[in-house]
Amino acid sequence: MVNGRRGEPTNVLIRGNTIAAIGSSANAVATAQSIDGQGGTLMPGLIDAHVHLTFGAVLLKDLYDPNTTPEQLAAAASKSAKEMLLRGFTAVRDMGGPIFPLKHAIDSGKIQGPRIWPSGAIISQTSGHGDFRTPEERSRRFFGKRFQAIRASLLASAIATSFGGLRSMSRSSHGQHRLFPRHQSKFFWRW
Repeated sequence: MVNGRRGEPTNVLIRGNTIAAIGSSANAVATAQSIDGQGGTLMPGLIDAHVHLTFGAVLLKDLYDPNTTPEQLAAAASKSAKEMLLRGFTAVRDMGGPIFPLKHAIDSGKIQGPRIWPSGAIISQTSGHGDFRTPEERSRRFFGKRFQAIRASLLASAIATSFGGLRSMSRSSHGQHRLFPRHQSKFFWRW
């Protein structure tokens, strides 16, 4: 695109993962792979700044179902990640949920998907946005049997437990955390 209009067809030289040259100076060596774009548009990868790859890959009833295994969640999330990559998203910021196994599988080349900047488990107070207890789970001490098992959320109703959760998440070696406070404002913590 040039000034909002489609430009003339041109050459693009890519070395590794980097655009090395565009235009008449983009001459490839004889051993380079040549791809005919057939008049199409070449664009950089998109970035989605707010996704929940695992939560978005399955229905909520499946997340609550004790018969849904972590392996089933991983398979659904893997399929969703590959579909996201094929839609043009080469990087995403996952804002909460059990994301680390998927990130590691993508980073190691075992599956296809976008680069993930993970937040990890949601940290929420009682009755907050990330409190996934069912009506039958009346006490905080019974919370998490399902969602903590899949590392989806952490209930932290006091400042001390909130920071304890943050410290625990920091050991997971990722760079952002998301808290879901009662008044629904979103706080992002970056180290």
